[in-house]
Amino acid sequence: MENDIVSDARRPPCAGGMDWQESQGMTKVAGWQSKIRSWLDPSRWMIRFLKLEQTEPPAAGKGLILIQIDGLSHALLQKAFTQGKMPFLKKLMHEESYQLGRHYPGIPSSTPSIQGELFYGVRQAFPAFKYRDGCSGKIFTFYSGDAARETEARLGRRGRALLKGGSSYNNIFTGGAGNNAHFCAASVGWKQFLKALDFRALAILFLLNLRGAARLFYLLTIELIVALADALNGIRQGYGARDECKFILSRLLVTIALRELAVLGCVLDISRALPVIHINFFGYDDHAHRRGPATGFAVKTLSGIDQAVRRVWNAAHQSLLRDYEVWVYSDHGQETVHPYRIENKRSVEEAVQEIYADFHRGGVTSQSSELNAKPPRDGVSSAPVVTAQGPLGLIYLPRDLSDEDKFALARNLVKKARIPLVLTAAHEAVFAFTQEGRFRLPEESDRLLGSHHPYHQTVGRELAELCRHPDAGSFVISGWRKSARSLSFPAEYGSHGGPGICETDGFVLLPSHRPVRTRTRFYLRPEDLRRAALGYLESRAGVPFMRKRSQESRSRLRVMSYNVHGCVGMDGKLSPERIARVIARHDPDVIALQELDAGCLRSRGIDQAGRIAEILDMDFHFHPVRMVEDEMFGNAVLSRHPLEILRAGGLPRFAEHRLFEPRGVLWTAVRVKSERVHFMTTHLSLWAFERKLQGLALCGPAWLEDPVCEGHIILCGDFNASPGSSVYQGLRRRLEDAQLKAEKHVPLRTWFSPFPMGRIDHIFLSASLGVRRVDVPASSLERMASDHLPILADIELSQVPQTSRTAETLMSKKNG
Repeated sequence: MENDIVSDARRPPCAGGMDWQESQGMTKVAGWQSKIRSWLDPSRWMIRFLKLEQTEPPAAGKGLILIQIDGLSHALLQKAFTQGKMPFLKKLMHEESYQLGRHYPGIPSSTPSIQGELFYGVRQAFPAFKYRDGCSGKIFTFYSGDAARETEARLGRRGRALLKGGSSYNNIFTGGAGNNAHFCAASVGWKQFLKALDFRALAILFLLNLRGAARLFYLLTIELIVALADALNGIRQGYGARDECKFILSRLLVTIALRELAVLGCVLDISRALPVIHINFFGYDDHAHRRGPATGFAVKTLSGIDQAVRRVWNAAHQSLLRDYEVWVYSDHGQETVHPYRIENKRSVEEAVQEIYADFHRGGVTSQSSELNAKPPRDGVSSAPVVTAQGPLGLIYLPRDLSDEDKFALARNLVKKARIPLVLTAAHEAVFAFTQEGRFRLPEESDRLLGSHHPYHQTVGRELAELCRHPDAGSFVISGWRKSARSLSFPAEYGSHGGPGICETDGFVLLPSHRPVRTRTRFYLRPEDLRRAALGYLESRAGVPFMRKRSQESRSRLRVMSYNVHGCVGMDGKLSPERIARVIARHDPDVIALQELDAGCLRSRGIDQAGRIAEILDMDFHFHPVRMVEDEMFGNAVLSRHPLEILRAGGLPRFAEHRLFEPRGVLWTAVRVKSERVHFMTTHLSLWAFERKLQGLALCGPAWLEDPVCEGHIILCGDFNASPGSSVYQGLRRRLEDAQLKAEKHVPLRTWFSPFPMGRIDHIFLSASLGVRRVDVPASSLERMASDHLPILADIELSQVPQTSRTAETLMSKKNG
């Protein structure tokens, strides 16, 4: 890059570089490697041999992958981080700028209700995982494909399908994915799956992906050995030999086979360039139901899920057809529970029927209620119907009761049946009954749930809404207890669906430019995720919303300088939209961009500066330093503040030869409140002797020493000059380096993006400006989008700008 850097013995930690030809060569090699890897990718050949449909994305193709980790609460995720169980998810937070937030699933806190809200925008579509359908009179449970298909058809008439045109794996509902829905309850049952299984296609799948097949066989073998050992241990602990043996097959199928097949299918769909993919990993949830959410038995599944997420994420970020974002979330958490049958020596169905029979015989029923009660419909049993799955159940009575009798029966269910929580609608309100008494909802939510419950107001309101659901029956029952371990009505030790703290506290793990909370809430719920997903998929190039600054921050200026390499990334892909995403995720106020094309055949004739500014909704000025007919190449300044161009011109060239490219300066003025900031950008020569001439000119009367150039000054760009060079040292005698001025900041390299080895991009500023923070972000997106990393500085504007220095500070020829 330059021949005048200091020797290795004197080179500062961030100094270094290589010549331009090597730089371009490394970029081309990286692009070739990406294309060769794509050509050799087994997914490419599987798509061809299996004759799968492939989407043709637009030039600005973007995509979204939603990964659901079923049943993992926010608290247990954090515990898994400390135990080292999920290193990749932790890496996303520390190295890829992901942020962790809370996800409130709603009531009932079960997957069908959550996916109904996420996939179709319908809140509380179902009263429970198992319930009696008012339209058909059937008992619906979402293990059944028929129930899932029928209910999803109704959802599809109420809201737009999120996954239309995409794919869906291991979910209750297809989300509108159609033929691209795999292993979903609503798409195909096991009988239909086995019947439709194409063994020829399966053979091709494994032959073309021998590594994946070997991995699957290895994991199944290891899991079988561990499952046998766990089953023996469970039998010794009294869990039941029959159930433990049955669970061995479930583990092999759910924990390994479906997970690995789903990952393989997801990678194929990435190669097919599908716009949206939803994948559910439910191995942890399955294990947590069996032994409890915090047991080592359940937690050890998280390592395999973490590796599966890593493989999907890597495949997404290696795609040459779409720029994918990956969002990770859990639909709900789980509560540690005790089986109701074990504690009460009978099932909840037996208990309810006994209590109702005693009640109906007249022990408590009022005469007026008996006289006014509606007789049961023809064909309807006189016994109550109880649908109880997990810690949440519903009671359907054969007769309507008066409000007073509802209260009496609710008290008996609490006291005699020992059901911890009973809710019913009466007196045009909803009441909850526990051993502690009666509570009106939602007004007394804090008394019922405890003020320590993070969602007590919302949960109380939604419990009341649940009781009014047309399919909720006469009573809603729950095993939740405030001061003791909750109960689950089936035989299980981990459960969800009710109002508990853990089961209503999932998580979201999103890129930092995606909000993990709303303006009025500290959490997201499924409809918020849905809104964000649709907004991303429908936005211009998937760029996040550029936030407006508060009044307090308007005296600050976030500046970015970025050599965008003609918007060609290290994968060889031309994408101004990807550059816009890099910029938008850091939310700068003013941006200096170098190496932009406009009207060039090599970049499809796109005005790159104009396209990026359009996506970001910013003003811009473009300065072409080289023009050949209608093709232009140069630098630009983009701003969210009023922008005025003061001067644009060239810098000295050593000779009129193609080896010595034209160079220039773009000088603008940015108005921030009442302050005027001089903002310049440049891109200096690759040749050291030519760069010295340009440095002298830059510090001369045409630019920095122009009498107009007073007050706040920012000069930034790609100087091709490391800190040890004379050009850099000469500029520092006139201005200050933001990386050195920032307190407690270690200077960071900006080039070469995959392996930063040189600090050649700089932000210089006048002494009147302060620096709060400097950053050189280096996530996978920045490392891929260009051969340079962007540099950012948060700059404070002082009240009294300093005037320009005298000509004595000019760089002398002797030193430069």
